[in-house]
Parts: sequence; C-alpha cells; structure tokens
Amino acid sequence: MAGSPSLRRDLSLLDVIRGRLPDAARQAHAAHEVVHRRGWLGEPIVLVLYLVQGLIHLEGGELDQADRSIDADLEISRDGSDIACRVALGIADIGVTVARRDPAAALAASIRLHIIQERAGDLPPMLDRWCAITHIDAQLTAGNPDAAMNLADPVEFWGYPSAPSRRW
Repeated sequence: MAGSPSLRRDLSLLDVIRGRLPDAARQAHAAHEVVHRRGWLGEPIVLVLYLVQGLIHLEGGELDQADRSIDADLEISRDGSDIACRVALGIADIGVTVARRDPAAALAASIRLHIIQERAGDLPPMLDRWCAITHIDAQLTAGNPDAAMNLADPVEFWGYPSAPSRRW
C-alpha cells in the first residue's frame, strides 16, 4: 500500500491542505516516480498529483514550475473528468497570476475560475471558500479593493484555503 501512487497522491493533497509542504513534496515525488515508471503521466489518475506539484511550486515561489504543472493538468482535464480538480486548478492558476502581480492575468484567471465554478454547481464548503478567497486576491491584485470587499464573507474558515484571508 505504501507504493500505491493514488494513496501517495491523495496523502500529498491532504498535506498541502494542512500546510505541510515538505511532507506533500515527499509524497508527490514518490507518487510521481511510480506514475512515471508505469507510463501514466498523461492519464487522469495524475490530475491531483500535478495539482499538488503546482501548489507546492506556487507556495515555494517557483512560478514557472507551478505554471508547467498547472498547464499539464489543465490539458489532461480539459474534458472535465474531475470537476473538483479543475476548480482547484483554477484557484492555482489565479495564485500564479497574483504571485506575479499581473492584474490583467489575475482578472482573466478569475473569470475562467468563475466559469468552472458555474459548470461545477454546488461545491463543498472548503472548496467554495477557497474560490472566494482566490477571487478576492485577484481583485486586490487588479487594484479593485471595493470589488474585493463585496466578495468578502465574514464567516471564518481555517486551513490552507483561508490562509490568505488572515493577512488582512
């Protein structure tokens, strides 16, 4: 079971959500090795793995690597095979644009995420909150504090998705 790429992939996502990035990186690396050996790099099974790698790179300030992971995932998932993963990819995409301080790209990515959310329908509360915070970040990056405040929700939700809101 320790060698299972899906278990390691899922554990790495949990580690990212909990803010345990070194643990997430170790799990993701181990899963990537197995997936690579088996020739599964273009398969839907690796969606979460690429997402985790993208988030780890994003949090580490490695924006080019984050872009590559996110782009690979978006290509694999373009048919909407895993909507929750596509939502998280949209979030990560905004994260890269915000980290680069690119207002136009942040707003464009926010619009793309909104479209993904509409197609997804009702999201789990954590994912919904993460989207809201990310849209706020995009508006702030674009110099639209009023729009950001209109999106703000006073309900506090702890964990990785709400970390940016604790900066305010």
